[in-house]
Amino acid sequence: MRDDIQFLRGIAVLFVVIYHSGLDFLPFGYLGVDIFFVISGFLITKLVLERLESNSFSFLDFYYRRARRLLPALYCTLLFTSALSLLFLTQSQIKDYAYQFIGAITFSANMVLPLQTGYFEAAAEGKPLLHIWSLSLEEQYYFLLPLALFLLPKKSRLVVLSLAFIISLSLCYLWMTSVKQDSPFLWMTSFQKYAPLLWKFGEPSRYEWAFYLLPTRAWELLVGSICAWFYIYDKPLYIPIWLKRLCLAVIISFGLINITPSHPDIEALIVVMATSMLLLGKDNWLPKSAIVKSIEKVGDWSYSIYLVHWPLFAFAYLSFVGKVPDYISFLIIFSSIILGYWQFKFVETPFRHKEMGRLFSKWKPIA
Repeated sequence: MRDDIQFLRGIAVLFVVIYHSGLDFLPFGYLGVDIFFVISGFLITKLVLERLESNSFSFLDFYYRRARRLLPALYCTLLFTSALSLLFLTQSQIKDYAYQFIGAITFSANMVLPLQTGYFEAAAEGKPLLHIWSLSLEEQYYFLLPLALFLLPKKSRLVVLSLAFIISLSLCYLWMTSVKQDSPFLWMTSFQKYAPLLWKFGEPSRYEWAFYLLPTRAWELLVGSICAWFYIYDKPLYIPIWLKRLCLAVIISFGLINITPSHPDIEALIVVMATSMLLLGKDNWLPKSAIVKSIEKVGDWSYSIYLVHWPLFAFAYLSFVGKVPDYISFLIIFSSIILGYWQFKFVETPFRHKEMGRLFSKWKPIA
């Protein structure tokens, strides 16, 4: 694994954890999820393309490895979160949690949560599995992308990825624009009134669908996929070190400043494009320092840190019935990193690196 990618993962998870702490150090740290999306799209596409090139790609092997990589830590987190939910949640909250849990294990949380609360609304603070929406969205992408790359002729892959990026970005823009009552695109977000089942859970806002759903967020993952194509097939591509460091500065700056009041919007686009520049070219742009190495280590543990941090903040919010004291928030940040490391070491690593041999046959792709 490239050290600079682990560094970016470390930056992304620290963005998200500090943002969720409510300490206002990074008031727009939710952009860390956008960084994760680009990295995920890059890594998964690079893996699939390399296997297709070597004629060694297998769907069963791919999904088996994804399950071994993601499910143990997820199920461990769900187990402990569910146990704590019985202590912290009221009867009505338990009912909502049950839907969240079902969404988590079926990777449909990004379709369940907008029926309960908006990501930026106060009610979201008490949803222990709110953060699983992004994992669900990624898993939906992991399901569709390998199939598309497998079926497409090699020469068409970049064109189709680029076209899908344009369509998804356009859909996101139109959907966000349609939130305005006088928008000509208002029809795009009015479908919920035709689905009576949704009213059982509560009407989701039009804006929340654009935030949560794959069609309007896939463009971020697709940027990573396009980068992977260039990384595999255009190795001489050169990005100056100064430009990469400038892109890192831009990413960090957007954790602190805000241009628009909504998300995903122009900030997400800028951060996604800056992240893509860091993924392209060589990985020798980071200075050697103890801080960089420490963030890379956090990046190693980032998946587990992401999983464990939000339930801790949610239960703290419920315990204090609102604003969590700053010292508790600092304690949860520290605890999230420690618990994330333990889960990485004792749950993630044993399953990820267990040698189980090749169990599945190989399917040959279209040339």
